Amino acid sequence: MMIFYVIFVAFSDINKFSLNFSNFNLYYIPLIVFLIFVFLIILGIRQHILFKKISINIPIKDSLLIFFSGLSMVVTPAGSGGVIKSYFLKKKYGYAITKTFPIIFIEKFHDLLAITTIITFFSLFNTIDILSLIVIVSILLVVAFSIIRSKKLFHLATKLLSHIPKLGKLTPRFNESYESSYLLTSKNITITCWIISIFAWFIQTIVIYLIFTAFGLNFDIAFTTIVTLSSILLGSLSFLPAGIGFTELSFVGFMIESGVELSVATSVIVMIRLLGIWFATVIGFITTKYFLSKQSLKK
Repeated sequence: MMIFYVIFVAFSDINKFSLNFSNFNLYYIPLIVFLIFVFLIILGIRQHILFKKISINIPIKDSLLIFFSGLSMVVTPAGSGGVIKSYFLKKKYGYAITKTFPIIFIEKFHDLLAITTIITFFSLFNTIDILSLIVIVSILLVVAFSIIRSKKLFHLATKLLSHIPKLGKLTPRFNESYESSYLLTSKNITITCWIISIFAWFIQTIVIYLIFTAFGLNFDIAFTTIVTLSSILLGSLSFLPAGIGFTELSFVGFMIESGVELSVATSVIVMIRLLGIWFATVIGFITTKYFLSKQSLKK
């Protein structure tokens, strides 16, 4: 991953990139970091609500601790490394992994649903053509939701997955997790988590706008939101760890089409990723270390 960023920055002209980075207004950093924490805490509360839906009754403090620990595995294909949260729930509270790991995918579903909703809203105020992306993602989300809600479709999907190397061994666990998946997609919990997710991701749109502003770029929030979140969606569809590569290149493509210089576009997306994915990952590793140290002290 580091090799990608080295090549990515070098291709955009490392001297101009360094100059752009040095011009970043550090005055905005405290507010940006604060809003990122608020964003993460809201997502942590969403996780706690999902826990309660499948009768995982733990203190909210521990729930948030587990959520932040899961951030250490954000840089995995489709965020699947978040299964570490299920491991911690098993280790500390004895909950079966098959009962809890569907939450990881439900959280991802709600993130994509919220992002798509926000992009659709802001597209009403901007002329960037992302209709095809919205339609494709919406269809995929509807299909995924339908599979989870239909026992017949769910078992058919797991049967197909059983033919894929490395996933075949997990098929029995998928089948055992159907009840949790079904409960986590009930009408009330879906609407509740959708609203919470939209609120959380709206805060993220403000973070993105502030990063653009800190670079001295005069774009409205509709533009900054559509360009960045559309790039994140495309990265998610790639199923690469954190969408590395697809997200950055999509963002740069959108920016160049809008008349922004390559080196400037590169500087902005690298900063967004540093204050997003990588910042969250560092928090996750620190929290995981703390969690594991607490566990070892109890033994």
